[in-house]
Amino acid sequence: MRATKSIKQKIPHNNDLDSMMSVFTKMINQSIKIGLKNNCSTLKRLSTLAYYDLDSQGLVTSYKLNAVSQACGILSRRELPLAKARGFLLP
Repeated sequence: MRATKSIKQKIPHNNDLDSMMSVFTKMINQSIKIGLKNNCSTLKRLSTLAYYDLDSQGLVTSYKLNAVSQACGILSRRELPLAKARGFLLP
C-alpha cells in the first residue's frame, strides 16, 4: 500500500490573480487558433506566428512565450493520436 499525504491550504481570493489567469488563458486559446489556422505545432514556427499577435496584450515577454509553449504542447498532443490512427482528441 502506498501512503499519500495531502495538505489543505486556504488561499485568500485575489482579483488581480484571477484577471491575470483569464488573460493567460485567452492568450493560450489565441495561440491555439493561430496554430490550427496555419497547421503548425512546432514551437519555433508557432512562436514566430503568434508572438506579435500576442503583443497586443501588453504583458511581459515570458508570459507570451509560456502561452505559446502551452499551446504548442496542446497542439502536439492533439497530433499524436492522428499519427497512430486511433482517432483524435480535441484540445
